[in-house]
Amino acid sequence: MSITVAPLEGTGGTAARGCAAVPGRGPARGQAQRTSARRTAPEPVRENAEAGAIPESGGTDPAEHGTQPVLPMQFRPPVARAAESLLRQARRGLAEAGGEADPAERFIGSYLSALRAAAAVLSARGRPHRGRARPASVWVLLDSAAPELREWAAFYTANSATRAAAQAGITRMVSAQSADELHRQTAHFLTLVTRVIHGAG
Repeated sequence: MSITVAPLEGTGGTAARGCAAVPGRGPARGQAQRTSARRTAPEPVRENAEAGAIPESGGTDPAEHGTQPVLPMQFRPPVARAAESLLRQARRGLAEAGGEADPAERFIGSYLSALRAAAAVLSARGRPHRGRARPASVWVLLDSAAPELREWAAFYTANSATRAAAQAGITRMVSAQSADELHRQTAHFLTLVTRVIHGAG
């Protein structure tokens, strides 16, 4: 009795080793096992891409290249503790300044709150390198470290002489209106500083 070797599909007519077929007995055992394995293989689990799943598009699956999937999350660097502490002090100082009945004290408290907020930005971003240059005020440093707050630095620089005079007891330059205005502007400034430090907005 002769035995005929049947070629496997996709092999271009070349017989696979150990896959002999006997007439009348169906496919060889090895071929039947591979066919059964193909039929019973489970479908891959597909997850929601929005939940950080691996993309399904052909050729772009990171798992095929041994890499981890990229999660759709935004990570921000942690804020320095010193910056957070200064920002809390600025908020607390502004709240206390708002309760001052004396316009001069309200003006001074508001200014010092803004000064602490500016120092918080410098703590978070780092002080600009100035080499052997003369010591600069916080507002000059803020101009370089946070260009988006440049107008605010100029605003408080313009009010620094009035604050110094008020602290020295010369209060005639401070009116109730100017104290209220500085307090209001400082509240807005603290909101912007918070966004700058936390990288939002």
